[in-house]
Amino acid sequence: MYNEALFVLNVKNIAAIDTDILDVYIDISPDNDITWINAVRFERILGNGNPAVHIARLKFDAGDLAMINVTTDVNAGTVRPIGIGTMIRYQGEVTEAAAGGASFDYSVQVFLK
Repeated sequence: MYNEALFVLNVKNIAAIDTDILDVYIDISPDNDITWINAVRFERILGNGNPAVHIARLKFDAGDLAMINVTTDVNAGTVRPIGIGTMIRYQGEVTEAAAGGASFDYSVQVFLK
């Protein structure tokens, strides 16, 4: 079992208008794909933004144990201190202000420790 995960969002190219948005979430499953919980939501990437690298870290720490309501999506720019779980996935959502083919070229990597 891993105790720490470092997530890297690398936004390489943006071809969109300023009101288009990319949201990238990291979800964990504590029960092998039955339940998924948003653990990380990177800062929103705007259509008029520049290429950039964003990093988020999840780490299990017994001192972080607390009751956390996870029934809704996590806020932008937030990491919930809930550990790693048994499975990890990411979601990328593009919101287009108007039909026009917004394009965000990005990758997500995870490094486990």
